[in-house]
Amino acid sequence: MIENVSEKDASTLSLEDSIREASNKGPGTREIVADVAIKSAQHALADRGVATAIRNGDLNALWRASRVPFLPEFLAGTKYDPAPLKEQYPVLIRARLIHGNRDAEVAVVDSRGSERAKSVMSYRPNSVPKGRIWSAEANGFYFGNRYSLVSADHHFEILFPIDESPNILISQAKIDLSVLDVPEEFAARADQVIWDDATVTNSDIDSNLVAIVSKGTASNRAAWRIVVGIAHKPSRELANAFAPKDGNVTKDMAATLLNSFITLVPAVQLDSSNNLQSTELLAASRGMSGSPVFVFLERLGKYVFAGTTWGGGALQDFNTGNVRVSIVFHGIEEFRRALAETLPRQLR
Repeated sequence: MIENVSEKDASTLSLEDSIREASNKGPGTREIVADVAIKSAQHALADRGVATAIRNGDLNALWRASRVPFLPEFLAGTKYDPAPLKEQYPVLIRARLIHGNRDAEVAVVDSRGSERAKSVMSYRPNSVPKGRIWSAEANGFYFGNRYSLVSADHHFEILFPIDESPNILISQAKIDLSVLDVPEEFAARADQVIWDDATVTNSDIDSNLVAIVSKGTASNRAAWRIVVGIAHKPSRELANAFAPKDGNVTKDMAATLLNSFITLVPAVQLDSSNNLQSTELLAASRGMSGSPVFVFLERLGKYVFAGTTWGGGALQDFNTGNVRVSIVFHGIEEFRRALAETLPRQLR
């Protein structure tokens, strides 16, 4: 049932006013308002002048055009609701090593909170200072079968370091992705596995609503569990504007951004994040690295897998003082390419 607010009514109010009016309404009303907000962002991004400004590296233009001023909770019960994705797919991968011990304890915690752990041969037992405990954790998800865990490569380099990276082709291509083959005791439930929809391309992702879902890491309590926003494929100029300006990092980061999508975290989500400082907001966005991304496709009426996150950024608007936070992810075409080239690590 749709209560009180029509799409025409919603479009005559400011987006913020529409969302405020609909927040206490049922899912029918909230879905209409979400439709208006998403279409508004898509129309703004398609405007010739706006598109040119963004293509030329205008981050402010991207921020203004791609805003969707609602929290994930606003979408509860609507067709855009990302909560079921968060409850089904993301996992947390942990590794723990005590100095002098030969084995590392590895655990995978799924969305239901169940934990599977075992001791495995450590790759670097001598790297732990005497009397200390080394531990690390990462977001991840199962893809294509019950035995393939996917995360950002920079996470697996820390959790499962080896003498020579098996993913040199991927690093040269500036794609931050790695796969870990796991034994039966770590195998996923059938409903945890994400499958590829071969009909989906990067063009389906650009300017559409995406949901990034995470199990969340204990070491980064500021990290969000769900972020929704509009995805944008950056031009070289926008990637250069977005990348940090500190020597070689700029070139490497810009190259990786060209193989990525940028999603700006809605201001309302920043405002709701317990007054976190800019450095904490940056940690919150980066805390979602390794998480799966899903895009909502109207032609299918549902979310489908769209890629994997690898980082985030926080930039301050010197005109307003506002901090603008982004999450970056590799799209489905880069994901497929990396998956075809990568040599999985082994957990045995």
